[in-house]
Amino acid sequence: MKFDNINRVRRVIVVVSFVVALLIGLGVALGVSGGKPSGAFAGLVAGLICAGIAYFISVALIGRGFKGKFKREIIAPLVTQIAPELTYRPNIGISSEEFLACGIYRGFDTYSANDLITGMVDGVWLKCSDVNAQKIVTKYDKKGNAKQTHITIFAGTYFVAKFNKKIKSATYVIDRANSQASAVGERAMMDNAEFEKTFATYTGDQINARYILTPKFMQDFLALRRAFGHPMSACFVDDKVHIFLSGTDHFEPNYLRAINSESLQRYRGEILALKNIIKTLNLSDDLFLEE
Repeated sequence: MKFDNINRVRRVIVVVSFVVALLIGLGVALGVSGGKPSGAFAGLVAGLICAGIAYFISVALIGRGFKGKFKREIIAPLVTQIAPELTYRPNIGISSEEFLACGIYRGFDTYSANDLITGMVDGVWLKCSDVNAQKIVTKYDKKGNAKQTHITIFAGTYFVAKFNKKIKSATYVIDRANSQASAVGERAMMDNAEFEKTFATYTGDQINARYILTPKFMQDFLALRRAFGHPMSACFVDDKVHIFLSGTDHFEPNYLRAINSESLQRYRGEILALKNIIKTLNLSDDLFLEE
């Protein structure tokens, strides 16, 4: 895999963004200070803040095309190399209708999804994508002026896979660290203290919930939660398990770091981590699947 061309483009983006940020920062600093020594400190602080904001905005705008190039030329071949059974499409994701259908996240106003991966792992069908869902809230100050604020409902990876047991009633496993997730059904108290401390379980069928969440499955689910290190909720409905990994954003380029074989280890790890969900939760074992 050759990196010269894509690294050249990356360096141009960084240099141009730095120059733009520097010029804006200097302009703001001079404007705030008024050219007077007494205003130098305030000018410096304002200049640095504005320069930082300008840099990130500039990188986002100038690097828009680069991100697509990076995913086409670097990530797509990497997915094929590591997991040839999977298909990667960077510009599309799981639909908002399917995201809503599970019922864990509701009431969002904006939705975007990308980095869709689909295919079979050890005979188990799966798909996943990065998702960002936000709610727009209008707040009013003391003078009655309205201001809109975006609240993140979910930002992370949405993972769906065929489940290997018969699901008679929807069962929800909600991470206690995730304030935006919700569920329906009765509270189910599980016989695992660590699992209960980390998650709250809700179901419409107490017996089926325990059939789904066996002692081993709860241990494996906890292991997956520790491996990702982020809040993780799930629902089991129809014939699928839906897993919501908060705080993850896969396959994004780091503009400040050279792209080479060593730096690709991070992306290899991300691909393998998603693939290994099937193995960690033992979803390929269809011993208990009822026809």
